[in-house]
Amino acid sequence: MKIQFKLGGRTVQNPGGTLSRALHSQILRAVEKALRSEGFKLKRDMSSAIKSGSMDWKPVKPLTLALRKRFRRNKAPGIFFAQFVRYAVGKTEKGFTLKVGVFTPGFSMKGAKVKPLSRGIIANAERFAKGFEFTADEKYRRGRIKAFLAAKGIEDWESLSKRRKAALKRQMAKLGVFVRKGAVIKAPPRPADTFLEKNRGRIERELNWLLEKALRNEKWSKNWWEEVRF
Repeated sequence: MKIQFKLGGRTVQNPGGTLSRALHSQILRAVEKALRSEGFKLKRDMSSAIKSGSMDWKPVKPLTLALRKRFRRNKAPGIFFAQFVRYAVGKTEKGFTLKVGVFTPGFSMKGAKVKPLSRGIIANAERFAKGFEFTADEKYRRGRIKAFLAAKGIEDWESLSKRRKAALKRQMAKLGVFVRKGAVIKAPPRPADTFLEKNRGRIERELNWLLEKALRNEKWSKNWWEEVRF
């Protein structure tokens, strides 16, 4: 999602002169400062929304939940990516742009400074956001069982008693760990834009408040959103 910001809905004109240039520069600095503060807050908000399962995404299916090595008690989809949410403020021909999310490979925006992520994390985030579909083969079937056992802390299947093996097999069958060869595995798209669109009105009110403060050269606290109602 992109947020294009224009002062009063109009492009600032610069007729020339030292005073005019100074005012123009002051306005641009105020806009950039407001966007950076809002970006920091949105990054926190989106990360928290992912962890709490309030992104309005379809829930995690039991067979996926059964294979989680971490956070397996948490049913929120995409919880792994909550730690990689970033924000960036960059310059455009008309002003500034604010972007929030897990950025794709080769992400570039003039004037933006973003902490880099590994290509593996970004690729998986893209796959998660767009959704995917594939056919299960024998390697995938075995991998599911191995992952489930690893989540239980079991490394040597053969050393287990018959009773323990039988109990684990019943549990795997109940949770959907067993998948037949040739089964089609699907995952729905889960884009981050839905969160930003849902909160667009509040975002605009927050930006207006921040911009007014910045234009008056007034400071605000790091957690300013806890002190003001929007």
